[in-house]
Amino acid sequence: MRLVMSLLVLLTVLIFPVTGYSGGWSGVNTKPLLASNYPLWPGIMDVVNLPARQHQSWVNGNEYLSYRGDTEALNATLIQFAKIKSP
Repeated sequence: MRLVMSLLVLLTVLIFPVTGYSGGWSGVNTKPLLASNYPLWPGIMDVVNLPARQHQSWVNGNEYLSYRGDTEALNATLIQFAKIKSP
C-alpha cells in the first residue's frame, strides 16, 4: 500500500508542468536611473544616465547598458568614466 501511495504521489507530481519565470528583463530605456542602484560606484551616474544610452538589460543581478554615438560621444563618456571613484 505504501508503494502504491508513493507511486501515486510521484505520478501526480510529474503530470503537472512547472512554470519557470525568467530572472531578467530587457528593453529600450532612456529614463534616468536611480543612484541607489549603484551604491558601490560613486560618480557612475554621470556615465549611466548619458543621453546616448539606447538599451538596458538586467539578468540575475547583472545589468548591461548599451550606448550609441560617435567618437565625440565616446570621448565624453570616457572622460566621465575616468571620474568614477572606485578601485
